[in-house]
Amino acid sequence: MTPGDWNQDPHVIDRDALLDYLGSGVGSGGGGSSGHWRLLKLYNFEEPIHSFNFQVPTDLDVLKLEYAVRVTWSAGEGHFRILFNNDDNKSNYSSFMHYIDTSGGHSRVDTWPFEYPFFARGEAANEIAMNVGHVLITLKPGVRRFAVNDNTIIGRDYRFWGVQIGRWNDLTSTVDSIHIKSRDGTLTGKVAVYGW
Repeated sequence: MTPGDWNQDPHVIDRDALLDYLGSGVGSGGGGSSGHWRLLKLYNFEEPIHSFNFQVPTDLDVLKLEYAVRVTWSAGEGHFRILFNNDDNKSNYSSFMHYIDTSGGHSRVDTWPFEYPFFARGEAANEIAMNVGHVLITLKPGVRRFAVNDNTIIGRDYRFWGVQIGRWNDLTSTVDSIHIKSRDGTLTGKVAVYGW
């Protein structure tokens, strides 16, 4: 197949058109400049935080969070979770992750690193891990809401890439807020929140 054949085949997706539609196409300048996405909030956490939250406008179908954050913790659990409407009941969530890492890991696992949709995590206690990626969060009621996170972690002696699909099982509630928090971890860095 030649490059010309690629765009003529009706079964092949036009990658540039798809990326433009999703708001991350060539020259689109990040997540929000294609016309579909609008920037809702830009965070610059210069001091370590354990959590943050934001209100969700009611006219949106999807959120996109783009992030570059550093995560660390000294004891306990350093993972950051995404909570719909500040619902911290883990029985209301389920998750699935596919990942590869530099320790030779390549796996598909349920409920990892926990039931909740995943935002970012550390490498090990007292180590700083850089997390870079984006999360798409569906908002409309009537179906289970999803948070799909494409995450890359770079630590001192560790590299990780994974995609996690986290699901909120509430079918009827309107999503009016998103809360991101960790039990023991802290993060610094930047998060951009876009809506569509």
